[in-house]
Amino acid sequence: MSYLRRFGRFWWNFVVGDNLPLAIGSGGAIAVTALLVHEGVNAWWLLPVAILVLLFASVIKAARTPSQGGRGSRKHSETSPMTQG
Repeated sequence: MSYLRRFGRFWWNFVVGDNLPLAIGSGGAIAVTALLVHEGVNAWWLLPVAILVLLFASVIKAARTPSQGGRGSRKHSETSPMTQG
């Protein structure tokens, strides 16, 4: 694999990770804030509010998605030592 491809893959994983909508929304919030500040609007508050809204939406989406295995997929009664007899 070429150096350029590895470098690009690193930055993609660093910025986007596994949540593309969050990365796009954050970039958009930065762009809109920069544009408003460039036009003379006092918009310093927009970026923190936008990031909080994006994070809240991301957490809600993740909480509603059913588990696909892993640590949280077993029922409590299957792993509890009190139920083994």
